[in-house]
Amino acid sequence: MLPIKALRQSKGLSQAELAALLNVHQTAVSQWEKGRTTPDLHLLTQMADLFGVTTDYLLGRTAESVYPGTEAPLGEDEFMIAFSGEVRELSSSDKELLLNMVKTLRQQRKQENQN
Repeated sequence: MLPIKALRQSKGLSQAELAALLNVHQTAVSQWEKGRTTPDLHLLTQMADLFGVTTDYLLGRTAESVYPGTEAPLGEDEFMIAFSGEVRELSSSDKELLLNMVKTLRQQRKQENQN
């Protein structure tokens, strides 16, 4: 099944809102999400641009939503959210080890900048 529903929901759009953006009827969006029909090539490219994914991802041909090497760097807020989610799962000793690694990395960068 195409990932249209998940992408639409991640953008906070209703089926009617996505339909309006694509200039199609809401029932078309519903049919795509249920896997009963597939959007045409023009609509697939519009959705790929709208959601920031590849057409291959929309078609279920790949699990990667962007072309390798084209991922946008995370902004500070996005990084902190992603990082905190990853760290939350670590044990206390692993968290301490990670903190020490970050401190070491900062110290190395500081020394490099002084040279």
